[in-house]
Amino acid sequence: MGVHLISFKISDAAGKSKSIVFPCPDTATYAEVCAFVTQIDSLVDGVISGIIDSASVQMACPIDGGLNATPADDMLVEDGGLLGFSVTGSAYRTGLYIPTYSQSLIGNDKDIPNAGATASLITALLSGTNVDVTDKWENPLAAFLKGTRVHRK
Repeated sequence: MGVHLISFKISDAAGKSKSIVFPCPDTATYAEVCAFVTQIDSLVDGVISGIIDSASVQMACPIDGGLNATPADDMLVEDGGLLGFSVTGSAYRTGLYIPTYSQSLIGNDKDIPNAGATASLITALLSGTNVDVTDKWENPLAAFLKGTRVHRK
């Protein structure tokens, strides 16, 4: 399945930051990861001249069987779809970039209509299925605004 990635974000006096990443088995629970972080944060702090800004974990999750077995030749990860959303509690919008967005779901004018498989995804994102999807400031997604084909390096 994969590994969990535990990260410590370290900042220097110039305001630049880099992360230390500790992979661990995907059998580790969130509680075990948190215990590891609080066990070694002072040890990491003892060997750095910068500061620890934050710690986070990227957890490996199981995925369904029966998904695409091979990638299609028509899109690379640099080419995808940008789905735009309004968010609750903010005048700003947020975007969700999806690599290799299917060509069949993109119109000739590069717009991605809220229909078919796109509509199903948008409905799941907005409905709070198991988790509420938010922007990076934890404002919940409120409404789909627009989808567009984009190229990102």
